[in-house]
Amino acid sequence: MDIRFLGKSLLLSLALMALPAAAQEAPPRLFYGQIGVAEHRVHTEAVGVRLPWRSFGDGRWQLDADLSIANWSSYPDEGGGSRRNILVLEATPALRWQVGERWYLSGGIGATLASHTFRNHGRRFSTSFNFATHVGAGVWLDAARTHALELRLQHVSNASIKKPNPGEDFLQLRYLHSF
Repeated sequence: MDIRFLGKSLLLSLALMALPAAAQEAPPRLFYGQIGVAEHRVHTEAVGVRLPWRSFGDGRWQLDADLSIANWSSYPDEGGGSRRNILVLEATPALRWQVGERWYLSGGIGATLASHTFRNHGRRFSTSFNFATHVGAGVWLDAARTHALELRLQHVSNASIKKPNPGEDFLQLRYLHSF
């Protein structure tokens, strides 16, 4: 991933935050649990919060602050070896677009900080600090918007600020509940 792309995306996020908020009912604050998988036997579990930041476009667009803590589990190779776990903190401004009454699309670019560098299956990240980008689709399970399910694709890498930079692609499923 190109560092210039990340810079432009972060500037766009800041510009969207500066837009005036729409007068409407406040969107829900959401707590979530998340599971994910990636290649080479990587599994993740996370908990987090999605906090409303700004609404615009008659409330159809929402900029959220997404904060989470995750555990990444991996095995060094197919032949066995010891299981590795790292703790990963993530902060992401995420843009959500409400499509109809129940469905929404989401995307964001943020940053992660791991307890140590990630190693798996002969591959290793060179930094504990990385960028995380995601796209996803979600559905509200009830009219009151207290429960939702979201399917996401997430890419985590250091945007080539240091080599090696293998990156990791995750398929994630979230259950969200308002509080």
